[in-house]
Amino acid sequence: MHRGLALFLKLLLGLGLFVLVLFNGLVDQSFIKDDPVARFWLLAGTGALVLTDAIWTAVAVFIGRGKAARQERIRLFLLPVIREVARRHRIDITLLGASVFRVRRRFGLFGRKQLERVDRYRMSDLPQQSKVVWVSGKGAIGEAWRNVAIEHVDWRPIQARWGSGKVKTEADWTRVPLEDRCGMTMAEFLNIVDKYAEVLAIPILKPNTTRCDGVLSLDVPIRANVGSLVLNDVDTVEKATEAATVIHNVL
Repeated sequence: MHRGLALFLKLLLGLGLFVLVLFNGLVDQSFIKDDPVARFWLLAGTGALVLTDAIWTAVAVFIGRGKAARQERIRLFLLPVIREVARRHRIDITLLGASVFRVRRRFGLFGRKQLERVDRYRMSDLPQQSKVVWVSGKGAIGEAWRNVAIEHVDWRPIQARWGSGKVKTEADWTRVPLEDRCGMTMAEFLNIVDKYAEVLAIPILKPNTTRCDGVLSLDVPIRANVGSLVLNDVDTVEKATEAATVIHNVL
């Protein structure tokens, strides 16, 4: 949305400058008579666009720096959790992933609430970020938000039943039961079905309340080829919960 607005401002600015230059050229070549009022409004309009573009650019830079600083702080809390899981279960740490989401309305004050990804941390490039709109009740992440409770999902049985190209058409999709879909659309399901072995989702609560303001998730990808579950042990859940508690201050 922000990128789209920035592009729109650039296009308006370019159009305004073009019209101003064209007007001056036509006047200089005596194709049209000079109109002081028209010239004033062209200059005023173009000047306003230049000012707006400059303000928007400054705000974008400020927000970008704030976002980068927030991500650095979040990763200070995520890395010890991931490192401990890798150490205890002898997993390649570069494969483990973690994401932090916060609750936001999609279109301003009256839009539908959904989870906005604040940070995604994985040392390797694969698997890529999932293209899922996380809403209340969708997947382990959405369930943690809706139920305000820790959710753990062993995704391997679902992957075995429906992954590896078993679902290609709408007809195939109709055979997938609702409990295996986990609230996802066909496109979302296909985007993640072959990615993960298990997912742990921890609600990020407002201090001293039961209000869920976000979700912390940890995942083990299928390609890690781990024979057993590693995210549901007590120590991992405790450390992830402690991280989620502190991360609330950064959201």
